[in-house]
Amino acid sequence: VLGQYREELRAERGIDSSALVMEFGIAYLRRHRSGPFFLWLHFMDPHTPYDPPERFRSGPTPWESFGSDFSADDVSNLTDEEKRAAQSLYEGEVRYVDDCVGQVVYELHALGLEGDTYVCLSSDHGEEFWEHDRWGHGYDLYDEQVRVPLIIAGPVIRPNRIKAPVSSIDVLPTIAELLGSGENPEWHGTSLAPVLSEGGDEAVHRPVFSQATHF
Repeated sequence: VLGQYREELRAERGIDSSALVMEFGIAYLRRHRSGPFFLWLHFMDPHTPYDPPERFRSGPTPWESFGSDFSADDVSNLTDEEKRAAQSLYEGEVRYVDDCVGQVVYELHALGLEGDTYVCLSSDHGEEFWEHDRWGHGYDLYDEQVRVPLIIAGPVIRPNRIKAPVSSIDVLPTIAELLGSGENPEWHGTSLAPVLSEGGDEAVHRPVFSQATHF
């Protein structure tokens, strides 16, 4: 409210969900530092609208944000330069979330929890930027949409890169085995724990399935 009258009080982003999630995560760690905890942080950035803070932008763009208020006709009529600008805003949001996650991980270190905490970072989908003449996600299965990060770090995990395709359904059995909490017959994924601790990826070679969600 005050930002309407005092420029210096105006928030750069009206609702900065990434900052809120990061601040909640840091506060949670400080409250639960003395015992076991499970913390799941869900960052909605990078997601439409793409509107990263100024310090994470790579340069000026035709719009302050891109995405949610653009019609299909608007998107189809973009020039190549405008398409690159849209992607640069998305990449700025990626850098912003990277910074937010980094601050949470740094807090683990500052609290002395880094040595006995498992950290898992992943995403539900990627985003296509006209590599196949479309923009967004949910309507096809090209790598731009289905090949997402999966990073796991913590005790007994060796530096390694698994080259075989794995799936998001592998995350739960992996974390369960790392924590020694047993298996559940209803789970369909494969635990990656042996690969993470011993190296190699022969044990996880199998078909991985994805599906699009839009008609």
